[in-house]
Amino acid sequence: MYKGYRSATVISSNYCNFGKLSQLSLKELCSQYSEISRFMQNQISSYDDNMTLFLRESLLQVEFFQDLPENIIQELIYSVSFFDFR
Repeated sequence: MYKGYRSATVISSNYCNFGKLSQLSLKELCSQYSEISRFMQNQISSYDDNMTLFLRESLLQVEFFQDLPENIIQELIYSVSFFDFR
């Protein structure tokens, strides 16, 4: 959805089915069923890992960003590119 990297590992203690969606398939599903997109965005917005919290705090320290709607803040957080300058 946001072209991010995997941030969790799931290990099953019992039998399970595993599925994977391509980015194109996800886009098609979200365009046909908008509630899927809204549900996923709501779940993502409640994600509170350290990097997400840091980016939110950093963005909201800039006056320009303080009055933006939450969905725009969320888009910005997950659109950040990281570089290692070492």
